[in-house]
Amino acid sequence: MAIAGVPFKCPAAPFEAAFLIAAQLGDRYATGTVQIDTFTPDPLPMPVAGPEVGEALVSMLKDHGVGFHPRKALARVDEAARTMHFGDGTSEPFDLLAVVPPHVPSAAARSAGLSESGWIPVDPRTLSTSADNVWAIGDATVLTLPNGKPLPKAAVFAEAQAAVVAHGVARHLGYDVAERHFTGTGACYVETGDHQAAKGDGDFFAPSAPSVTLYPPSREFHEEKVAQELAWLTRWKT
Repeated sequence: MAIAGVPFKCPAAPFEAAFLIAAQLGDRYATGTVQIDTFTPDPLPMPVAGPEVGEALVSMLKDHGVGFHPRKALARVDEAARTMHFGDGTSEPFDLLAVVPPHVPSAAARSAGLSESGWIPVDPRTLSTSADNVWAIGDATVLTLPNGKPLPKAAVFAEAQAAVVAHGVARHLGYDVAERHFTGTGACYVETGDHQAAKGDGDFFAPSAPSVTLYPPSREFHEEKVAQELAWLTRWKT
């Protein structure tokens, strides 16, 4: 499992995938017949959440027998030789490779001309942009946190931002609705297999750095995630 570049959507997803693959393989993985490794250009998983969260997730990977390889920037993949080559000159063979591809802004976001990178800068509280009466939410944005790092691209934040912008647009159109501000708080889940999930929860707008706690895997957190997904799916179908 390799991450080709940052930023990418849902910082926990590649590691969650490793856990779920291990669980799906069952005895073949437990007996050591199959080895699963993760490679990332970051020093730790989910780095914006802080070193304690990252180290806790590395410990969880180790407990599941999943290898973690930090600071590995994927330079190219030799498909014929089944080998990954990294920016530091090292290489790694593989039998089966899953890659998180490089993420780039959409053509619409780039053509808006609101930044050189194409990711759209927004006000942290209102999600307004530098253009009058234009808002942006979710993965298209770059929202700088108090510690200078960008807010992760995650569904929980996009959902909360959507409500803020909906109220902002309604107020702009003259409707009598309350003003809302994005709070930067949120939680996400890391499925670890066997109907268990860890939960990361906290305040990403905390003054010095995000204040996030990663709670150990439990069936309760898995059920919370299932309920969240069902709520989203039900809403989209209506």
